[in-house]
Amino acid sequence: MTTQVATGKLENGLALVRPPGHHAMYDEACGYCFFGNVAVAAANLLDSPPLSVFNSRPPCTETVSSDQLAQAPRFKRILILDWDVHQGQGTQYAFYNDNRVLFISIHRYECRKFWPKLREGDFDFIGDGSGRGFNINIPLNKTGMTDSDYLAIFHTLIMPIAYEFDPEIVLVSSGFDAAIGDAEAGNQLCTNRAKLDMLSFLVVLFRAECGLVLPATAT
Repeated sequence: MTTQVATGKLENGLALVRPPGHHAMYDEACGYCFFGNVAVAAANLLDSPPLSVFNSRPPCTETVSSDQLAQAPRFKRILILDWDVHQGQGTQYAFYNDNRVLFISIHRYECRKFWPKLREGDFDFIGDGSGRGFNINIPLNKTGMTDSDYLAIFHTLIMPIAYEFDPEIVLVSSGFDAAIGDAEAGNQLCTNRAKLDMLSFLVVLFRAECGLVLPATAT
């Protein structure tokens, strides 16, 4: 899908993915995730291999020909926004040293009591090396967040940072287990309408290609 979007054959795309991927790491599965689909997609669109965990460009997992992949434009600024209720540590690790990928994760944290309970999910893990400042964690230490809370975070934190980055393509790990009614949400009160509003702002303001990756299972 991302190759089709990158080549202009699709304006935007939605991938229904099972299993999800944002917990998967370079050398091991984690949290029901076997392959880091968003990380692999982003890596295949960079102008050179990622600087962090990939020793070489990961193979493309999309159903496109080698000619199509070769013709796909290469990007120097990719935004990955992850609003699943869990932190996407696998995606974070993949680009932690890379300033071409801005990774922003808003996730339930509860002072490290909520899975995956990693120190790396806190706000002070901001990237390393050339990637310093390009990894943004927004840990939620209280439950019961509403649409107003999410939209306030989006407009006052996420959008200014993303706007300065000026992404050429936007990938969203859209786990809906942070939405109202999901058992994993822990009384989070954010609705899917708020997620739609945030996505609409991303598409309109940046006028960038946008790929929405919707896990078919909540992790």
